[in-house]
Amino acid sequence: MVQGADYTLDGDEVTIKKEYLATLPNGQSALTFSFKGDHLDDIHYTETNGDSVEYTFSGTGLSFITPKGPE
Repeated sequence: MVQGADYTLDGDEVTIKKEYLATLPNGQSALTFSFKGDHLDDIHYTETNGDSVEYTFSGTGLSFITPKGPE
């Protein structure tokens, strides 16, 4: 699938275009979504206040970029 041609992305909402869906065979079809961007590209989150994360690495630096609160 190609973003813009087959689907659109608006924040956390994915909309699959009807033109793409029309190319699928009649009946059931499976669509798999994967997200990239964090360590090992396996996104994790929590909804519990006070949760934390520990990460051990060997290297010379680390950048941690994330929102500081709800949007």
